Amino acid sequence: GQHTRRRQYALRRRAQAAQAVPLASNALSLNEFNAIRATEAPQDFGGVDSETADGLWGSAIEFEYEVSNTAAELYPHTMCSSQPDMSGDERGAQMTFALESVRSISQSDWRTSDYLFHNTDSVSCGILMASAETVSAVYEWNGDDMEGIEVNPLLGSMKMVAQTVNVIQARMAGTEFGAASVSAASGGADAPGGTLPASQLGLRLVLCPGTEGSGEEIVAGLRGGTSDVGGVVAKSFYSSRAAEDAPITERMDFWTSSIDAVAGMTADDGSNYCVDTLLAEGGMSYRVSLGDDAVDVFSRLSPSDLELGIAAGNFTLDQYNDCMWYAVYALSLDPRVCSVEPEARVTTVCDDGSLDLLGLGCGGGPMSHLTARESNLVDETLYYALSLNEWNAVRSTESPQDFGGLGGEETDDLWTDAARFEYQIAMNHSDDKSSSSAAYHPYVVCSLREGLSGAERERDVVSLFNSTPGVEAGDDYQAARYGLMHNTDRMSCLVMRAYNDTIWRVFEGNPESASYMTVNPVHPSMKMVAQTVNVVRARFAGNDPGDAVSISSGLDAQATSSAGGRIKVHTLGLRALLCPGVADFGGEDVTGGVIEGQVWDFVAEGGGRNV
Repeated sequence: GQHTRRRQYALRRRAQAAQAVPLASNALSLNEFNAIRATEAPQDFGGVDSETADGLWGSAIEFEYEVSNTAAELYPHTMCSSQPDMSGDERGAQMTFALESVRSISQSDWRTSDYLFHNTDSVSCGILMASAETVSAVYEWNGDDMEGIEVNPLLGSMKMVAQTVNVIQARMAGTEFGAASVSAASGGADAPGGTLPASQLGLRLVLCPGTEGSGEEIVAGLRGGTSDVGGVVAKSFYSSRAAEDAPITERMDFWTSSIDAVAGMTADDGSNYCVDTLLAEGGMSYRVSLGDDAVDVFSRLSPSDLELGIAAGNFTLDQYNDCMWYAVYALSLDPRVCSVEPEARVTTVCDDGSLDLLGLGCGGGPMSHLTARESNLVDETLYYALSLNEWNAVRSTESPQDFGGLGGEETDDLWTDAARFEYQIAMNHSDDKSSSSAAYHPYVVCSLREGLSGAERERDVVSLFNSTPGVEAGDDYQAARYGLMHNTDRMSCLVMRAYNDTIWRVFEGNPESASYMTVNPVHPSMKMVAQTVNVVRARFAGNDPGDAVSISSGLDAQATSSAGGRIKVHTLGLRALLCPGVADFGGEDVTGGVIEGQVWDFVAEGGGRNV
């Protein structure tokens, strides 16, 4: 049974470790850590008297050191200094010196974060990546000089930000609506106007300092960790306690119950519906943002998918919930992950099956919402976009100004909403102008694939599009003929125009590309070069005449700025570069007059009002 399985794993773990590493006495207490960071630790170790909680905390630290001592990779720790009369920089330098001074270890045995995640007058803390052996060597070598320096292995509960469990529980219950992604409308909505909010479970994983590998390798490692149920049990202090019939808290029992439930889904042939289907590529999406050192993880299953799966007898709702809880816990145990945060967005399902993504309300007009299927594609494709900061590093545009002046989180949300809106525009164009050039929307496609030149990345991207079933050059997308718009050792970017759901189909057909390819729909601020607004304003004010022209006027000499009855005037002008495929749409040369007419119609005949 599950009890026997857990005991076997616990015995195996003790056999692997020669003895527990005696380092818990040099760690922060539960109360001390709670004062540093708001996490789920008080909940996991709560509900019992303080003596029991402290005992569990110390045992968990010792267990985590055992795990790290038998692992090949470095494990994350908090390293804090409470030395008095020191600044954060001085404490950071003190902790670094303590590591560098140990002769028995090398630089490859440890890594630290470039910043302090906590810094007050009384204590400063950063992240240390090391093994238990390395931490022990640091304390042994430095002796009394380590007074006031505490090191804690990062337990799973210490990685989860406070309220993680409550937020996910609320989303499962439908009382708090985070990210939404639905593939079909749910009938019989009770909300006003026939609307029904829908939620999608999601996490943002902040990677630990120095996490190595490409995005593809990181995703493979995270997937591999969650698919190894036995490995998760072996790394779980809670499971080891349950196997020994030792006292545990109610929250610890909650986690072990989910682990046991998933382990119980394993069939005689070794297959497991949770890890093989619900957590596999078709059921769970991973989006790596190496610039932000983060991974966004979302369940791909919509409410209707769940209903169909349960009706088909593939799984029960309890099994699905256990699987999701298991995934949250398993990811928190991964040594590449230093923080686990629930994601949040909001969407409403209208009674006609569309989603009100713009917040205009159901029935808000043809541009206010998409069909449910289109919304699902938009929601998924957004995970493959550059952040505002990443885009700013690619090209100098007006984007920092259009999206600036707000808090960091508000700016990021606004940027995401703009990308979502632009995807909506792309799909509505497809309905309205299915045979015209305007049906093709511009995108910036970037490749971060390592070990390739810019030209090789460009060919690789085009090859991905060409190899996707049903996607054909010319009919479904047009790539720039003039090559890359941005090219560095890290990233190469090109401009493409694509039709309808082509972008989503490419990612769906090539799931591995999500680890190194990004796609952003191009909205106006991304097209305007930096200082466009300032230059135009200066010309309005007459402070910058730009390319002034000299004209003859009927004004008398006294009214002119120069002799001879002539006056210099400045005219407002723009140079607009056409997107790929505009001048040769449909394989034929499109005259300048035709393009001029199309632009004029768009601006003057109401098209611009909607976009």
